[in-house]
Amino acid sequence: MQRAFGRPPTPLLLAGVFNLTDHLDAAETAWLAGLISDCWETTFAEITLDRLWLMGSQDDLVLNSRIVAEVQLA
Repeated sequence: MQRAFGRPPTPLLLAGVFNLTDHLDAAETAWLAGLISDCWETTFAEITLDRLWLMGSQDDLVLNSRIVAEVQLA
């Protein structure tokens, strides 16, 4: 994915919390920071992708979305 955007490949860390009510509060943010810290050296999944989808949505949770573009990675 990084190569497709002209960046040198590096390990990619994606972390988040599904929050269906509002932005994270201070306690939730601290919990997420602790989880990231505890798991920093752990690989949970390695996947190979051939494309990414750019999603368009009318809401910030992307509950009602559509694919507006594809980025080929291979």
